Amino acid sequence: MRSLRWFLPAVLGATVLFSGIPDLQAGMFSLTEQDEIAIGRQAAAQVEQKARILHDPEVQHYISQLGMKLARASSRPNLPWRFRVIQDKHINAFALPGGFIYVHSKVLEIAGSEAELASVIAHEIGHVEGRHHKAQIEKAMRYQLGLGVLGAVVGHGGGANAALIAGRLLAQGQLTKYSRQAEADADRRGVNLLYRTGFDPMAMSRFLKNLVQLERGHRDLLAGFFSDHPAARDRVATTRAQAQALPAKSWRPDSMAFVRVARKLHGRAVAGQSGKTGIYEGARIRPRQGPSVPYQGARIKPRHKR
Repeated sequence: MRSLRWFLPAVLGATVLFSGIPDLQAGMFSLTEQDEIAIGRQAAAQVEQKARILHDPEVQHYISQLGMKLARASSRPNLPWRFRVIQDKHINAFALPGGFIYVHSKVLEIAGSEAELASVIAHEIGHVEGRHHKAQIEKAMRYQLGLGVLGAVVGHGGGANAALIAGRLLAQGQLTKYSRQAEADADRRGVNLLYRTGFDPMAMSRFLKNLVQLERGHRDLLAGFFSDHPAARDRVATTRAQAQALPAKSWRPDSMAFVRVARKLHGRAVAGQSGKTGIYEGARIRPRQGPSVPYQGARIKPRHKR
């Protein structure tokens, strides 16, 4: 999702300055999966050193289980996937190369269902699945990095050199700043991933629509999300149309683990604001209802007793 500009002061110390060089020709090199994982692992180490990782075993276990359920159904199940929750009041999530994915705690608080939370993670998995970081890294290498570092890293996945590249790209926001085409591809992959894993694929459209509505009265929670995603409103319609085109079936209801985690985090966020435990919906708090009813396409289909 949005770029990591808020990490700029923290990671500048890990970057290096390179002398100006002529532009490298496209096609001179290609980033291997080993390089991708090495750079992602180093970037993840830098993120976790500076960000407020939520140290709650129940929440971290849950997000890991949900993330792996989705990742195993992706086209890259053998990556060293890792899912972490960052304690932050802003709505955001992002993926690093190689399968290192982070979700802000606020996303878990406002998700209206487990499928909506899964849609956020599925979108980020879509970026990794589509190797969108690869294009960003190769572009940065061609036009910004020195020949010495380039030659030492590409094809070798060297740890020290990967750390240099990870630090520089994090500082410039290059690892998580995607083109509209890449965002659309991640949406498409995410919707399909939701469908394959039994989650309501309409959930992505609902979550994006909720963010558009939330922007009106709680823009501070988005922390520049829409400035980095100018086509967010178009994505609501696109993801809805894609989901509606898929064959209808019964979807997974909310798990009890999701209900417990959502209530735990929501209780922390709204203590003193409401006497009821619930989830954030737009600009108001609504109490959480009983077990969710599976969706079928764009309509609710009651579950019949056997």
